[in-house]
Amino acid sequence: MIDMRNFFLVIFLLNSINSLSQTVVREGARRPEILTPSAFPKGNPTGYPFIELGSEQTLEFHFDEEGNDRNDYQFGVIHCDHDWTPSDLESAQFLNGFSQLEITDVEGSFGTQFDYVHYRFNFPNDMMKPVVSGNYAVVVFSDGDMGDQESWQLVWRVVIYESLVRFRAKVQQSSVVKNRFSDHEILCEIIADNYRIYDPYSEIHLSILSNGDWNRSINDLKPTFVKPDGLVFQYSDGRNTLPAGNEWRDFEMKNLQFSSMNVESISPGADGWYVQLRPDLPRGNRANDSRFDLNGKYLVRSDIASDSHLESEYAWVHFTLKMPEAIESKVVIVGGISRLLSEPWEMKYVPAIQAYSYTALVKQGYYNYQYEMIDLYHPGGDHSFTEGNYSTTENDYHIFVYHYDRGLGCDRAVGAQALNSVR
Repeated sequence: MIDMRNFFLVIFLLNSINSLSQTVVREGARRPEILTPSAFPKGNPTGYPFIELGSEQTLEFHFDEEGNDRNDYQFGVIHCDHDWTPSDLESAQFLNGFSQLEITDVEGSFGTQFDYVHYRFNFPNDMMKPVVSGNYAVVVFSDGDMGDQESWQLVWRVVIYESLVRFRAKVQQSSVVKNRFSDHEILCEIIADNYRIYDPYSEIHLSILSNGDWNRSINDLKPTFVKPDGLVFQYSDGRNTLPAGNEWRDFEMKNLQFSSMNVESISPGADGWYVQLRPDLPRGNRANDSRFDLNGKYLVRSDIASDSHLESEYAWVHFTLKMPEAIESKVVIVGGISRLLSEPWEMKYVPAIQAYSYTALVKQGYYNYQYEMIDLYHPGGDHSFTEGNYSTTENDYHIFVYHYDRGLGCDRAVGAQALNSVR
């Protein structure tokens, strides 16, 4: 006789698994109390979260939570295919060790006016090591059940790759004439002389990221030409091009006792420090703003702290963009400073000063940022007016080659290449 309670439980679990497997895993925090999430190679806080399978490299993960309460969070990983939908692999197939671990490195802020709890962990580690390359979603969750997406607190996308193919690749001005001075074109040839690919048009997927941001990426490119020892990705229609953008705006507040780079004033208040940035102007019709930057990233740092993650203060940072109101458009602040937070930093237009304005809670450090406009015609964000696009801009690009492994039934990342548009 069938136990109907167990029957319906099995059906519920199968539906949950199928639902998860069909869902693109988005990165970012799920609650506004989670602040300053970051992931980078151990010891390299301005690096990108991409490491080679089987190497000694590991990734550091950090985030803060507003308040004094220490929560019992765990983290786990999900192996994903090239399109960031979870693969069909069970955790035992892509991991050696445990499938989830408790976050034990948890400490409250020290000597700060704004109270927060800092969480940090490493992956891979001695108790959790990947054995299959590919896209990985690293998930912080509560209540001991990573299968329940309602318990997810924070998600990062990382890539763990193999070096099974070689590259001939470069960044150049777009070959599409109208975009020659505004876009970057990424030319790529994969050399697979020692690696077997049976059906490249169905098995191979290529992704290109600009400055490590999956929101500024090209995905699912297919080879245009197959050679005996490799694959060529070269197009005449511009599908391998990305808007070049401009050098990033920046500000620094590593010491709240005096104003530094692009900071107009700093003042203490009853609910924390207040930092007024110098007003910004649109750059779409100006010359390329050549300057050093971190290509959209940030660096947490306090000049007077022994551990900046625990002793850096939070401040209320006020942004101002002086421009006419954009009808039927939203203006948002983008970059590592806001990309992984639960809500976009949407600015409000203030007619009295004829400018857009926004105040955000930001941890001490050095930050890059830009402004984007979002409307019906550019739902993914457009920065051509607020920042401009110039082919002389210095950007980092990463190319990832995914190969569908018929034996495993998933996509592996069999090659990765870093490029720079200037160097």
